[in-house]
Order: sequence, then C-alpha cells, then structure tokens
Amino acid sequence: MINNETGEELKHWGPRPKMIQRMVDHYKENHTELDKHEFAKNLHVWYTRDKGMAMQDDLMEIMSTGMALKGENQLKMKESA
Repeated sequence: MINNETGEELKHWGPRPKMIQRMVDHYKENHTELDKHEFAKNLHVWYTRDKGMAMQDDLMEIMSTGMALKGENQLKMKESA
C-alpha cells in the first residue's frame, strides 16, 4: 500500500500470507538439509486446507489500515479548513 501523496510505502504484502511465511522461516531455520519437495507438498496441503482465508485476513488488515489512514487524513483536512 502506497501513500498517493508522498509515495511512502505504508504496508507490504507477500510473497505469501504472514502465517505461512512464519512457517517457511521456521522451517528454513531448523532444517539444515532442506527437502524442498516434501516442504512444497506440505505448503500445497496447507494452502488447500486454508482455502485462501489467511490471504484474505492479511489483505483485510492492510485495507483496514488504509481506511484508518484515509480517515485520519480527512480529519486533518477538515481541521485545517
């Protein structure tokens, strides 16, 4: 999410939902010999079971942050008018 006025990055999403990113990071930290095929299979199972809910949660969080920021900016504009 980018602030249109300043170009500042307000929020970042990706490359995967936060929940699965924590799992990936944990796996990489704790497995010196990475079995990529087995881990990829587990990721696919997770995505199938999740049905996109984690991604929706992450995006809703980003959008709600954007709406809050928009509301703050509108309030500032009214106060300065």
